[in-house]
Amino acid sequence: MRQRMIDLVHREQDRICAALQTIDGGAPREDVWTREGGGGGRSRVFSEGKVFEKAGVNVSVVHGTLRPEAARAMGGGQAWTTTKTWTSSPRA
Repeated sequence: MRQRMIDLVHREQDRICAALQTIDGGAPREDVWTREGGGGGRSRVFSEGKVFEKAGVNVSVVHGTLRPEAARAMGGGQAWTTTKTWTSSPRA
């Protein structure tokens, strides 16, 4: 289930970026990063396009060990989350 969700979020990032490229022209700058405590992400930033001054479509997947009280409440010691964010600044 975890990998299916991660794949879904990455496909959505790809889909949004493809649409932005069609609308705005130009390819994004991509930055792939890792998180020291576990996980990482992929940030894509579009700059100086026809429609958007700047736009970003970012994905992060992080995981780690829960604090003891959280682990007891959730029935396990490990947790993970994935997020997708999209921000844009249209040209004036």
